[in-house]
Formats: sequence, C-alpha cells, structure tokens
Amino acid sequence: MRQGKQPASTNFGFLTVHDPRLAVLGAQAERYFREDPATTIIKLRQLAELLAKLVAAHHARYLGDWETFEEALRRWIDRLAKETASSHKLVDQLDQAVLAKAFRGELAPQNPNDEPASVLLERIEAERADATPERRQGRRQRVG
Repeated sequence: MRQGKQPASTNFGFLTVHDPRLAVLGAQAERYFREDPATTIIKLRQLAELLAKLVAAHHARYLGDWETFEEALRRWIDRLAKETASSHKLVDQLDQAVLAKAFRGELAPQNPNDEPASVLLERIEAERADATPERRQGRRQRVG
C-alpha cells in the first residue's frame, strides 16, 4: 500500500461519489476490524457523525466544522421543542376557531327549513316545565 493512500473498500467504495471521506472512514473500519476492534468502532462512529453532518448540511441544518455534533443535536432538539410548542398553540387556536364557526353555523350549508336553535331551546324548556313534579323527583332520587 502506498503512503497516504487508503485501502480500497468493496463495502464502502460506493460512498466516494457522495464524499470521499466517508469511503476512507469505512475502509479504515474494515482494515482494523480483526486486529483492533476498538479502532473499528471509533472509525464507524466518525463515519456516522460525518454522514449526519453531511445530511444536516444538505438540509441547511449544519453550521460548520466548528460546531460539535453534540451542539448541533442540542440545537436541533431545542428547535424541535419550540416548533412543537408553537404547533400545540396553533392547534388550540384552530379548535377554538372551529367551535366558533360551528356555533355561528358556518361549517356546513344551512337548510333554511331547519328549526332555529333558539326555537328548539324554548321547546325543550317548555317540555321540562310541563313535566310533572313526581317524574322530576323520581329522576333525582335515582341519581342521588
């Protein structure tokens, strides 16, 4: 093997087109697999961190090499927490808006032949007032 050139990897070579550093780290992990498993684990972790950074950079979430992996994760978690809280507020506002529209009769087309809610409420109150006192007492006794 020439000085400075990494061994070729049949398992990680396909990564070269995306970023040569990924292929190099994969090849190093393969190289040390039998003789130094700890180094293999370190190289695989470095590969995973680099892959995560590249994906984050691709999606404009990575600020640069000066930002550690832990700092980037914490920043993303904080951002997700804020977005989640904001989403919950929006859902609450949406619930209130839907209820308000429902009470105003704006959710579905209204049938002009339908009885108005005020008339329905008056009819229910009249039916309750006409109910005999014994019948109302019987209900209370069963509930209590």
